[in-house]
Amino acid sequence: LHAFAFSPDDRSIVVGYEDGQVGFINATDGTLRSQSVHVPSIPLALAFCEAGRLLAIGTDVGEIYLYDLESRQTRSIIKGHTSRVNALATFPDGTTLVSGGRDRELKLWDTASGELLTTLFGHVRQVFSISVSSDGQTIASGGLEGDIRIWRSQPDR
Repeated sequence: LHAFAFSPDDRSIVVGYEDGQVGFINATDGTLRSQSVHVPSIPLALAFCEAGRLLAIGTDVGEIYLYDLESRQTRSIIKGHTSRVNALATFPDGTTLVSGGRDRELKLWDTASGELLTTLFGHVRQVFSISVSSDGQTIASGGLEGDIRIWRSQPDR
């Protein structure tokens, strides 16, 4: 087990295993649901996007799979990090994904297109955790150095 996340409705827990499997567990009784996803590398970070319709899967080779839960198909594969993706978080509206990893960078992605929106630099060592404030104005990230970075958006002028 390398990663897990609650679904937005709190009914399921998605779990990433070392063999590349991503399983869905009923949060009420702990039973494994029939739906599962397989990626060809180790899933290290998971996040739900687009009101729970999309699952982002960050892997040990720097790829992020955007998996459409309704069609049960991979929508796109983002190849934006040079090494492992350790953390994922979404903005409150679910349309922007933040990733962080061994390359010491945070990257913001548009979930609909998979396009890179921006890259944030500042960590000395790899990023291991990310959180986005409930208003979407602030990102906090934690690194292996023991540092916590606070990233705030510029107010509209």
